[in-house]
Amino acid sequence: MKLLVVCLVTMSLAGTIHLSATPYLSNDEEIILQDKQKVEIEKQDLPAKVKEALNDDQYKNWKIDSIYKVTKADRSVYYSVDFTSGSQKKTVDFSKEGEVIG
Repeated sequence: MKLLVVCLVTMSLAGTIHLSATPYLSNDEEIILQDKQKVEIEKQDLPAKVKEALNDDQYKNWKIDSIYKVTKADRSVYYSVDFTSGSQKKTVDFSKEGEVIG
C-alpha cells in the first residue's frame, strides 16, 4: 500500500513539473514560460540606451525582425532582438543599459 501511494505521488509530481514548464500564449499574445515572460514590443518602446546600441555599425547590415521585452522570475528585464541578413539569422540580448548580455 505504501508503495502504491509513493508511486501515485511521484507520478502526480512528475506531471505537475512537466506541465509547469510548458509555455502557453495568454490572451494578449505574451509568451509565458516557467521562469520568464516574453512580450513582443516595437523599437520605439525600447530604452534609449538599447536604441543607441542598435545604431552601432555592427548591426547596420542586419534587419530587425522582432524585439521582445523579457522579464525573468526575479523581475529583472532584458531585451531580445531577432535580426536577419540575407539567409543568416541571429538573436542578441541587451540589458536596459544597452549592453550585450548572454
